[in-house]
Amino acid sequence: MSPTPSGRLQGRRILITGAASGIGRGTAELFAAEGAALTLLDCNREGLAEIARETRGLSIEADVTQEASVARAVEQGAAAMGGIDGVVNAAGIVIHGSVLDVGVADWRLVLDVNLTGTYIVVRCCLPWLAKAPFATIVNIASGQGLLPNTPNMTASDTGSCRRISAVDPGQ
Repeated sequence: MSPTPSGRLQGRRILITGAASGIGRGTAELFAAEGAALTLLDCNREGLAEIARETRGLSIEADVTQEASVARAVEQGAAAMGGIDGVVNAAGIVIHGSVLDVGVADWRLVLDVNLTGTYIVVRCCLPWLAKAPFATIVNIASGQGLLPNTPNMTASDTGSCRRISAVDPGQ
């Protein structure tokens, strides 16, 4: 049972990345119910259009790994909302597979979306956030770091490496 919305975000102007699915989508739904004006970013055009209709948010297709794309989206969002005083970085991807199965290009893509994308979004939003009396940045990261031995999770894959023990130099 969901609590009755309180309107506690009434008047807030929030930019949410990864808004087309998962935690980003859930955040957009909650924040809209609480009265926030929303700018929703994602590279998933269909999912983004759907959540924008549901939340009455402004949908902007953007790639968080591309600074020009994010800068354009931030400017559009700020213009539509009359500024930005909150950011939720929920965009993130995961590639399943062992270290031996996932190539360097895919590894870099995960870092670009999950880490560099967060940096780019914050960097582009800071001029607007600096003008807000109560600016907020929320960066959402994977819980995978808490479960480092999950099989087929590249960043923490210990299963694909055999244990190497020290060799006695006298042997």
